[in-house]
Amino acid sequence: MTYSASYSANQYRTNSVNTSPLQLVVMCYDGMIRFMKKARQSIEEKNIEGKVKYINKTIAIVDELQASLDFVRGGEVARNLDRVYDYMNNELMKVALKEEVEILEHLEKMAVDLRAAWAKIAAETPAANPAPNHSGLTITG
Repeated sequence: MTYSASYSANQYRTNSVNTSPLQLVVMCYDGMIRFMKKARQSIEEKNIEGKVKYINKTIAIVDELQASLDFVRGGEVARNLDRVYDYMNNELMKVALKEEVEILEHLEKMAVDLRAAWAKIAAETPAANPAPNHSGLTITG
């Protein structure tokens, strides 16, 4: 392994250990928004391969967020988010088939709004800013 690859791997492990679950949710939204923008750009450029790639990446993030919902502790909020994620996936499938940029723009706005809410919660939650953990625990994605 080269020095650069080793350094990158160590940085990833360090960031993974020091990242709270709330911060990971915010990072998922960041990725979702980035991939939706790339999907929109691909549609505008008539790049079918890019469109499929970035819509699939967006769907994968939505699926991961949905799979991580805790319906016991999350109650009504988790149920509402589950419905939002179902809606997003259904709309993303429409975009994949019909290439309707307007739908994608609407989903982007939803994701930006949800990201802002999660970022606010993460910033206000003491557990969202954990002290360094040297237990060897890593969170991988």
